[in-house]
Amino acid sequence: MSMDRYEEAYEKIRLARESAASGDTEQALLYIEEALALDPGNPDAWIEKMRAVKGSVADPACREVYTAGQNAIRCAGEDEAEIERLVYALYLVRAQELMGTAGEKLASLKAEEAAAAEKVGEIETGISSESLCEEEPDGSFADEIKALDALASTHALSLILSVPDEKIKAYPELASVVGGCAAEYEKVSDALAACLKDGGFALTDGAKEAREHILGKIRAKMA
Repeated sequence: MSMDRYEEAYEKIRLARESAASGDTEQALLYIEEALALDPGNPDAWIEKMRAVKGSVADPACREVYTAGQNAIRCAGEDEAEIERLVYALYLVRAQELMGTAGEKLASLKAEEAAAAEKVGEIETGISSESLCEEEPDGSFADEIKALDALASTHALSLILSVPDEKIKAYPELASVVGGCAAEYEKVSDALAACLKDGGFALTDGAKEAREHILGKIRAKMA
């Protein structure tokens, strides 16, 4: 690759960082894709893509984040150890963010449902799914609850489990973030139970066991 393309790629990365810092992640991603078109083997561009890709609650783009991280490691060359450490840290930080988002939105749903119940004198809308409560309620909250539960129990967990145990043991800062993930998952579980309780439902024994199993898998990463 010519020096001109190399320098142009890094200029695109610089512009991407500026756009991301100003909150324009859409423009940041456009610059990153331009950088990768110029230099697809640039690990810094893949790292910036990990940071810029956000997605939504229903589709948090974890697969894109994971793939960008693996590409960064593959392209790292002599800097493999440093890039690998950064990629794994970003996986875990993103997982913790997703769990935090799920917990916050569940708490918000609980407050909304409680306010609606106070206004009309009774809960009119169910807020769970057959996998979580004793019987299936009707209502608009069902899909939201499923998406938020999946955000923590499936999407965030997939990023945590993609970090090798030996890397977490080797880098204390990674273990610290895993601990934060475990704490956030406990908050999600508590918020979910509170939502269901306000709706007159409770977690099934199977759902409780599943959540304990997930929490155990997260904590085991620190052992």
